[in-house]
Amino acid sequence: MGKLVISQIEFHGHCGVTEAERSVGQRLKVDLEVQSYERTSDVAVPISQWDTPDHIIDYQAVTQIVVGIGRETSVCYLETLAQHIASAVLKDVRIQSVLVRVTKPFPPVPEIHDGVSAEVLLTRL
Repeated sequence: MGKLVISQIEFHGHCGVTEAERSVGQRLKVDLEVQSYERTSDVAVPISQWDTPDHIIDYQAVTQIVVGIGRETSVCYLETLAQHIASAVLKDVRIQSVLVRVTKPFPPVPEIHDGVSAEVLLTRL
């Protein structure tokens, strides 16, 4: 099974318990790990034929999905945003599972200096 990792997708989003966090928004980051279905080892099919856009996960397209949802969605919880993103990414039939980590680098809690994150893992049945 192949794995694609996309790190540190950044956008201005609207996620937080307070009205200010949801209305004004803030910088958010997303990391993804996408598992694709395992390729069969058919010796009659040259490896070069697998190296086509039809057989890979397009990380640019996945990134645009993440950014679109992140910018357009206003939610209270990081877990909710991660769930929205994971559900949308999993619509790609080539994807077996997706792990989404959403990070709020500057939460409104002065004692937290390195951000807060939530993860969601969705797997196709």
